[in-house]
Amino acid sequence: REDGRFKMNPPLRSKEDRNVILGLIEKRRHMIMEQLQQEHPEILERFQENRARLERRLEEQDPEAARRLHQWEERLRQAEKSAEAGPAETEPDK
Repeated sequence: REDGRFKMNPPLRSKEDRNVILGLIEKRRHMIMEQLQQEHPEILERFQENRARLERRLEEQDPEAARRLHQWEERLRQAEKSAEAGPAETEPDK
């Protein structure tokens, strides 16, 4: 069912579309974290503490959502490792 309040051209309907957007958001978050580490490490420490606190709170309030979040983060880490390894290293020997 489509909600008319949120229209995009082209519409984002597939799970793949949403995963691509979430992946881009996560990459941007990592870039910001790296920049903060270089320029303001004291701020990064506070962000990491807040994230840990929010994750604990999510685990208490909605364990299923926390589980899905951790699975999604793990899939992103694996995808990043695969991309860094390159196609030659990820393909099996023939």
